[in-house]
Amino acid sequence: MNIGEVEARTGMTRANIRFYESKGLLSPIRAGNDYRYYSEKDLASLLKIKLLRQLHVPIDDISRLQSGELALSDALSEKLSQLEADVAQRMTAAEICRDISTAGVGYDELDAPKYLSRITNASLAVPSFFTVRGDELPQAPHPWRRYFARSLDVLIYSLIWIVICSQLFRVNPLGQGFVRVLNFLIPYALMLIVEPVLLSTLGTTPGKWVFGLVLKTASGKKLTFSAAFDRILMVYRYGLGYLVIPIYSIYRLYVSYVACKKNELPWDEANAYTLTDKKPVRIAAFFLAHIIIYLLLLSVLLQAQMPRHRGDVTADEFAQNFNDLMDYYGLDYDKHLDNTGKWAENPPDNTYHLTILGPPPSDFDITETDGVVREIRYEMTRTDGQPISSFYLSEHMDVLNLAIRSCVCAQKGINIINQFSVLAPETKSFVGGFTYTKAGITVTCTTDYQGYDKAREDLLMPIENAQQYFHLVFSMEKTG
Repeated sequence: MNIGEVEARTGMTRANIRFYESKGLLSPIRAGNDYRYYSEKDLASLLKIKLLRQLHVPIDDISRLQSGELALSDALSEKLSQLEADVAQRMTAAEICRDISTAGVGYDELDAPKYLSRITNASLAVPSFFTVRGDELPQAPHPWRRYFARSLDVLIYSLIWIVICSQLFRVNPLGQGFVRVLNFLIPYALMLIVEPVLLSTLGTTPGKWVFGLVLKTASGKKLTFSAAFDRILMVYRYGLGYLVIPIYSIYRLYVSYVACKKNELPWDEANAYTLTDKKPVRIAAFFLAHIIIYLLLLSVLLQAQMPRHRGDVTADEFAQNFNDLMDYYGLDYDKHLDNTGKWAENPPDNTYHLTILGPPPSDFDITETDGVVREIRYEMTRTDGQPISSFYLSEHMDVLNLAIRSCVCAQKGINIINQFSVLAPETKSFVGGFTYTKAGITVTCTTDYQGYDKAREDLLMPIENAQQYFHLVFSMEKTG
């Protein structure tokens, strides 16, 4: 029989039947068209469920009865005790109502302590008919769901900040020092602005939406922007401890965890916070959202390392690519490339620069034909008799790798995934030289030295009483 026939024969609504199915109390046969077909056995089960539910037997007990974990006599004996206690409570309530009515007093003259003492002194079973525990606004007492919902929101705000930081400000978000602090604090600052907007317009946030959490006022309306802003300030104060002292923040999280379990979070006392459902798909969506966000974060970080000008670049575009990437990686020589590849002093800006210590970089010699760079050369010579080490060469390697990024990575066929395959080999390879071709650009590094002994692959030691000479030539030539 179909669900319409079951409704007619049981007197139950379709919503009732679907609810019991969702609780696993009923398992009708599903045909190929996804329609449900109910047997006479299903009908009998529904009638039993209807009877027991009208006797207020809990759903969990019915499930245990069906599985054989609970005897029907035990379930009904427990329910009988509860009903008898409820009857006694209701009779006491009736007597108190009758006595107050007979006394003929008004609301202002009502002696509440007198009658409350009768309720307190009565030996009534728990849960009591007289409880006011249900007179509360729902506050979603699910601390872990709420915590992970907020963590997902913070991750989204982190993505927004990484995009702004790397693409707009051209600051490497993986840099050291103050940038790392900003990476932690800015997402929470964004949440202070964005969350009130979302709550006042949608009643939820991305993280809350994934977990089925909805925040409304006591009257069922969306929070105003002001109320939502005040709420997030209280979250920062009481829930996160202002994020100032890590140990204190952890303590505040624990206190908030306990308060959430008791429906006593201070920032939601006047709000109705509800959980629509606990479907497992929401947990899966949470992890899927993390995967997607981390992939987006990775793509943003990789894109930030690509040159701004792509294709066949001019000398000026090469210099712009170089200067942009130099700023992004935080390499400060207190100079920048001009449009011919020569180093020019930065204009004074009245700020302190921590200039990189090391050998001054050489100028680039750029050959441009018909608006396309054909060759870029870089030469450096050392004759001071000092060792040639990987540490010394690393400064030149940074410059040359920036040049490779600015020219080779700009070519067609180079993308955010394979961009690292075009970078120069390790520093020690500069001692012996290397050559390779990528994207129609042949990259070559040759070295010539005298008066040095190769102590290691990455170290040349000067020979005593010999004239030292080290010469490095690096070039990128367009062959395609």
